[in-house]
Amino acid sequence: MIVQCPHCLTKYSLDESRFSGSASIRGRCKNCQSLFTVDLPAKPQPAPSIPAVAEVPPPPSSSSNMEGTRVSTVGASLRLPYGKVVSLSITEGPLKGQIFRLNSARVVLGRSGTDIVIADPEVSRRHCIIEVRGPQATLVDLGTTNGTVVEGKQIARHELEHLTEFRIGTTTILFTITDQVSAHA
Repeated sequence: MIVQCPHCLTKYSLDESRFSGSASIRGRCKNCQSLFTVDLPAKPQPAPSIPAVAEVPPPPSSSSNMEGTRVSTVGASLRLPYGKVVSLSITEGPLKGQIFRLNSARVVLGRSGTDIVIADPEVSRRHCIIEVRGPQATLVDLGTTNGTVVEGKQIARHELEHLTEFRIGTTTILFTITDQVSAHA
């Protein structure tokens, strides 16, 4: 899990096994030396699976009979990487501190009716999709008004890597792929 010092905002990767059955642990920031408490996040509910091909509503236009946009094609080998945990950590915005573990190779993020609901008024109802193909992941904006931003630039499609941050609305999200911790270790 990714934690952030509340004083200097330095980010750290923290292995959840350090909680050893506790609901929280105390830590000291290596940067500013301040003490802070880290709470073990509640386990998110598994995201419901969505069809193999997501039909995305077309951008507003004068033509009402346009077909929906296909984000990926059938048989595009969407799968989560073996032995890895793919997560989205909210680092800024109304849900700051929440972590969502991906249980599906395709998830839709948005304000309502999506796999991961981001309660941010600046986020579109269906804002973006993350598609995972083993060790690779792609972030796709769904033609939103406010856009999806990576490294200060609005994107239509962007290849995600471990620790890539992106912003939708006023919410900043950190994408991570980490090794799965074995219970037998």
